[in-house]
Amino acid sequence: MESSLYLVVVADDRFAAPLGVTLTSIFENTTGPIDVTVVLDNVSQADQDRLRKLAEQYEHRLKMIEPEFRENYKNAKSNQWVTKAAYYRLHMAEFLPPEAKKAIYIDTDILCTSDLRRLWNEPLDGQPVGAVTDPTLFEKSDLGYEYDLIGTRPEDGYFNSGVMVADLEQWRKENVAEKILEHIIAHPKFGRFHDQSRLNAYFARRWKSLPLRYNLQARMMGIQLPGLAPTDPKLLAATLADPVLVHFNGPVKPWQGRMFNPFKADYQKVLRNSLWRDWHPQENKLKEFRWFFGDFRRNWRQYQWCKRARTSVVPVEYAVTQPHRAEERELEESGRR
Repeated sequence: MESSLYLVVVADDRFAAPLGVTLTSIFENTTGPIDVTVVLDNVSQADQDRLRKLAEQYEHRLKMIEPEFRENYKNAKSNQWVTKAAYYRLHMAEFLPPEAKKAIYIDTDILCTSDLRRLWNEPLDGQPVGAVTDPTLFEKSDLGYEYDLIGTRPEDGYFNSGVMVADLEQWRKENVAEKILEHIIAHPKFGRFHDQSRLNAYFARRWKSLPLRYNLQARMMGIQLPGLAPTDPKLLAATLADPVLVHFNGPVKPWQGRMFNPFKADYQKVLRNSLWRDWHPQENKLKEFRWFFGDFRRNWRQYQWCKRARTSVVPVEYAVTQPHRAEERELEESGRR
């Protein structure tokens, strides 16, 4: 019999339904027993009951925790997409039993499309955390580059904290949550990306880089995120054909009308078949349509390339390296002619 896979997820009331969809996709695709710890922040009793029912249906263990340390993060940086609940992942070593030597943490805007045990079986090579790189490392904001803001170097790399495999023995030994909380209190406005900035500063040069298939981020596809070119075409095509976790990170989510992503239909299918099928988040449909139309014009070619890469071999030269500027270049060239 396979050993339990320890999984940690965090959600507040706004992301309870997306959490249900994420867990449904994981349970549908993963073999063997899963021991799930759900850290909740003001989630309704109705959603808690649905989470219990979901775990019972798939015969997995599920434990729900309401943290007592919320006040510790009252001054922590947050916004409408990354709430203060995101910081609770720092305490995963405390939530799990001593026999749990490692755990997977996953955000609630993620779709599982293959067996999560593929990630569970990835070696960490002695590092305290394994994760997938985040392309925002080289995105310059008004504040500058992220690596300058957090005191690291480009060659140190930078990982996305939406999917992490944690060596819990090392996290416990180092008191990771306590040290990062001390840093939050001392430097509340540190970095651009909340807990992700702090995790990268703390684990700089001490994290295992994992294949992109374990956290295929929206930013990697070069769609709907101006200013960033997509990932290397060969690597992106191979990842699109065999992803394990698809991460809808960024301001546009798969439950919104404006979402323009080759995996949106997959997400919507899981949602329709889940216990949260009656969930209909409010949105301004006219505004969403206008945004969708604008994104459609800018990203159509790259979107089609990504869709074809999921099911067939796509010639590398067909990839649009900067889709958001492709039309501008064509206009400039036609003007010269």
